[in-house]
Amino acid sequence: KWRKWHKSIEWYYKSYKALICSTGIRKIILTIFSSMTWRLIVIEGVDAVWKTTLAKWLAQSLNGVYYKTPGTRTSREREVYDREGVSVEERFRFYLDACREDIARIMDIKSGWKDVVCDRLLSSTIAHHQSMDDSLDTRDAEDLDMSIPKTQILLQTSRDVIIKRLSE
Repeated sequence: KWRKWHKSIEWYYKSYKALICSTGIRKIILTIFSSMTWRLIVIEGVDAVWKTTLAKWLAQSLNGVYYKTPGTRTSREREVYDREGVSVEERFRFYLDACREDIARIMDIKSGWKDVVCDRLLSSTIAHHQSMDDSLDTRDAEDLDMSIPKTQILLQTSRDVIIKRLSE
């Protein structure tokens, strides 16, 4: 399952020519972002590649706001949609709606001219669900994703590192 999801998210980023970087290049990232005006920076990737660590550090370094998805309302409801017996389509629609709510909250933060560093958003949602069902129609999510001005960073690391971090 991990391999399929990883390939799916890798394909998604390559197809949209997003910025792909590995962990350990914090100075380069900060240099790039320090010359821009208001930013929405989305850190994407599979579990255990230091998304949260980098996103929190970057938000603090930019004097911005760290935003973890899905938001608090959807976090409580996840159990309902993550259980067995729920179709991939139904689960995907739930998470897509959660992303829409998160985007609205992020735009409110943005209106205060604060940089927002987001720990996952639409791309991870799309890739994760496509890995469960590659026939899933994600066009409306992809259109929404492409309509948001942002910088996306896909973090990658070796499978061994991921397994080690998940087992800790």
